[in-house]
Amino acid sequence: DLWMLYYTGITRDVNNIHNQIVKNMIMNDSNTISICDEIKANAIYTSDLIQFNDYIKLAKSIKQSWSLSKKLNKNISNEQIDKIIDIIEPYTYGYKLIGAGGGGYILICAKNKECMLKIQDKLNKTSKDNKARFIKMSINQIGLQITRI
Repeated sequence: DLWMLYYTGITRDVNNIHNQIVKNMIMNDSNTISICDEIKANAIYTSDLIQFNDYIKLAKSIKQSWSLSKKLNKNISNEQIDKIIDIIEPYTYGYKLIGAGGGGYILICAKNKECMLKIQDKLNKTSKDNKARFIKMSINQIGLQITRI
């Protein structure tokens, strides 16, 4: 299991970012529309990769999603996040900021177990925020379950 979830402790107010993206879409900005089309195509491709269980290609498509998000609005990232990305980059196939807007989480796709340990070690040593930590996660193998009480 090479998936990692890291809480950075860095939260952001993304209202201005989202408002600018929506404004650009309403104004029919060709660059924004083109990037949104790329995001859609990448999402469909990513969905296929999940079904075919191709970890390396899936991780790279997640990284592509991050790149496209940054193209959509440069303020998606910041200096603190970029420093974390610089640390983990050599040890990953992919990564993406996640967390419903303000977030603060990075989904990390390590290349192998050794890289996973290096990522943990390096981020644990460099984190200046006492809130930053790795979050235990797992992929649901069963699917949606509904319980009625």
